[in-house]
Amino acid sequence: MEENIMAILETLARSRRLCDKRSVVILMYPPHLKDQVKPGQRLTLYHGSTEKSLQTLVPVNDYAVRHGFAKQRNKMLQPLLFLTASPLTAAAYAIPEIHRTQLRRIPSDQQEKHRSEVMNNIRTSFGSVYVKELQLPRRFSSKPFIVERIVSNELDQIIVATNRAITPQTKLTSLQDAFSQDPRRKKIEQKLKNIQRIVMDSAYTGYRRW
Repeated sequence: MEENIMAILETLARSRRLCDKRSVVILMYPPHLKDQVKPGQRLTLYHGSTEKSLQTLVPVNDYAVRHGFAKQRNKMLQPLLFLTASPLTAAAYAIPEIHRTQLRRIPSDQQEKHRSEVMNNIRTSFGSVYVKELQLPRRFSSKPFIVERIVSNELDQIIVATNRAITPQTKLTSLQDAFSQDPRRKKIEQKLKNIQRIVMDSAYTGYRRW
């Protein structure tokens, strides 16, 4: 996760727009996802925070702020980051650092003994994953915000950064909620259902022939 956030911040450093006084939305993505960030597209944004009940997300809440990232020597200006691929990935940022560290440091031979205790601490201290549907303008040069696109081979998903406050539409308040909303989980479940249907159809066809 630390390597991932560094790739994001290094990509974000290429932007010339983040110091703009107007509202800016920066789309960072790998080349193979370019068709998903065209004008008029709708993106689902996920922002994990240890704060449980935020009504408005502002840049000072962001992970990058806590790690001292600043743009063009402006110590007051910080980006607000959103992930788009997985609420479960965003959920990692809703877990206090102390508990993530505890989980990583459990020796392999003691995982069975301590894992349940650490996971219980994670569940009770979990913040929220805030969800926002973003409709990109039909033309990137038009209002209500400026759009900048940055292609990066280092990224594995679309990352959205902005310098404006965002009002979330919903929030996920547990790891289970985040897991249940993860698009990859739904795809896996659908594949399993398709396989099960094929097996059942084959068995039924074989029975009919017999």
